[in-house]
Amino acid sequence: MIPSRLFSYEYFGYISAFFSLAGVIIFLYYSPFPLWVKIAFPFTYFVFFQYAVVARCYSLLLPLLGLVAVSYKSKNEKPLFFLLWIFLLANVCLHGFIISLILMLKHFFDAIRQWKQFSKSVKTKQVVTFLIYIVIILFVIIQMRPAPDISFSEHGFKFRADYFWELSTKVIAEIFTGFSWLSYSVLIIFLIWFWIKRKLLIFILSTLSILILFSIYYSFWHQGVLFLIWIFTLWLSFAEERNRIDVKSYFYGIIKYLVWAGIGIVFVFNIYWSVIISLNDYKKPYSAGKEVADFIKGNHLENKNIYAGNFWSVSILPYFEKNIFRAPCYNRGCSYWVWSKNYEYPEDTDVIIKKKPDVIIFGRPEMFKCPDKIAGYRLFRFTGFLFWKDTIKNVLEYKVFLRAGCSL
Repeated sequence: MIPSRLFSYEYFGYISAFFSLAGVIIFLYYSPFPLWVKIAFPFTYFVFFQYAVVARCYSLLLPLLGLVAVSYKSKNEKPLFFLLWIFLLANVCLHGFIISLILMLKHFFDAIRQWKQFSKSVKTKQVVTFLIYIVIILFVIIQMRPAPDISFSEHGFKFRADYFWELSTKVIAEIFTGFSWLSYSVLIIFLIWFWIKRKLLIFILSTLSILILFSIYYSFWHQGVLFLIWIFTLWLSFAEERNRIDVKSYFYGIIKYLVWAGIGIVFVFNIYWSVIISLNDYKKPYSAGKEVADFIKGNHLENKNIYAGNFWSVSILPYFEKNIFRAPCYNRGCSYWVWSKNYEYPEDTDVIIKKKPDVIIFGRPEMFKCPDKIAGYRLFRFTGFLFWKDTIKNVLEYKVFLRAGCSL
């Protein structure tokens, strides 16, 4: 909210880039990985593009997980410092909340197991930390409760076991390499390594919980959360020397070698995706929202009677100081889409056409009922491309119909 009052919309990308850069700096300075991992990691797909270029709240996850990892070793002696990053992580998004909850539960059971070894002052700090966290969790849960008039999901949010299995196997394959057999192979190696390093529970619970959430609500860019959980668990596994087997054993040496090979394989695919998506983003627009806004401004149409057909058209509005559309929420001055059943949203396409506004805009016409021709109107097309890894996930087209008599 604060940056929105200080900067224009074009600068919001720099906010995500700033937090991603902060996360990379923390990784470079504090992670226990060898130099080649530190050099390669910033160029992996989710770090380099998806959570740095695309401006979303997920850019906060990398620096916060890095700070959690830095403070993890001293969480018994300095639990309040650990709590600070856990608290912030819980308030980023639902995924961050779940990871935060699992890490705090793990810390709770660790503290119970070591309770007799703590000094009186450490015990006091632990009790205070857990009480504060309980209060934090209650506030977060209150914030997360869906409003009764929510219109975001037409069918509601329900867990289905069959969908969970189908989606989970697909997502895991896509995160690491994009090839099922190769992704599952490296995953098995990582699972063995996490078991040896006593970090398997953190990885399994965090990953499983996020996958359960995915089966209730999922968008493909959420995959990056699982990638960050993986790298975070690897960080913890190399930062501590607690092992289940002798580090001088032949088996340990083989597994460690395979872990480095697995990391290298995952990074190769991720860096390849970063290269391809960078080239695509350079050649083609990610969204045509700005191009449509420039068209409206350049032809002085912003004060005309403009109707937009669906929520995809809202991406045009940030380039104007006010809502120039008759909907959504024109009378209330909202320049964003409110997912509420109580708000006034665009009528059916036929109803809009009968009103004969000066300009009609349809976003994602392939998803919604949208004509190719309207009598008395001239059609202009604007196309953007939603890039994803080495593919174009969606073509984001806008059809702009200009009524005859509105000169260009």
